[in-house]
Amino acid sequence: MKAQTWRRAALAAYILAGASLTVAGYTVATTEANANALYRFAEHDNDAYSARSRSIAEGITAAALRGPGDGVPDAADWPRIIPEVMPSAVNIAALPVVTRPDDESRVWLVPGVQSNLATAALGAVRFWLKSRDQEPRHWQTIGSGAFIADGRYVLTAAHVIDGKSGYRVQTAAGRWLDAEVIGLDLRRDVGVLRVSEPGQPIKTGTMPIQGQPVLTIGAPGGRGFSVSAGIVSRYAASARFSADEALQIDAAVTGGNSGGLVVNARGEAVGVVSHSDAAFTQAVPIGTALAVARELIERSR
Repeated sequence: MKAQTWRRAALAAYILAGASLTVAGYTVATTEANANALYRFAEHDNDAYSARSRSIAEGITAAALRGPGDGVPDAADWPRIIPEVMPSAVNIAALPVVTRPDDESRVWLVPGVQSNLATAALGAVRFWLKSRDQEPRHWQTIGSGAFIADGRYVLTAAHVIDGKSGYRVQTAAGRWLDAEVIGLDLRRDVGVLRVSEPGQPIKTGTMPIQGQPVLTIGAPGGRGFSVSAGIVSRYAASARFSADEALQIDAAVTGGNSGGLVVNARGEAVGVVSHSDAAFTQAVPIGTALAVARELIERSR
């Protein structure tokens, strides 16, 4: 009896020791794996931080060297420059698109409900009946632009002229010109209009370097031909549209400035306003904008 008890006690101790060794081994292995993982994470994070630091440093160096800025003054006589540049600037107005009632109907969101010839015909009749009583559409200032090429084309931001039903532009002298869309590149946010009469095309020049002054011309809130001054903050990837390099400036802009000119301290076009990014403004460098515009014009011929 005693021998049997001792055998059971020994077997239990043996099993307990084996289990303890297994748990201890698993704990040690897990701890080592976690420690290695944490080390690798810290090492990767340090590498990433170092890479970011190098990228920032390289970006600062590159920005300082980007456009050599040769001959561009570090101070600008804007009251003298504005009258020289303003004849190239335009405000862009458009008629809002009138949508058919059935296009906006939420009934098509119901699973199994589909449009067919009968519902399309009924929608057209409803739209015609409703449109008879509609108030006339009014021209709305939607953005800004500038004459390019031979003066019969207007360069602007693509998102300004995307999806409207009619266009015209107003010159700084107050003339209204009929306009039609030639083409747009939404990825790079560049669009081109053709106008009924030529205007004064822009002059292009040396890209400014970081810290040099720039001026924007636009129609904030649709109130027409306002200017806003600032400096070049940096050159960086666009935050919203293309991954291409953008000119970042700190001149304040708002709705209506999109598509407007950015000029350097010699009154030469260096960019086209694209969008605001927090406290800064992103602009398409003029070289990129004109290259895209040439493509769009050639494609339309």
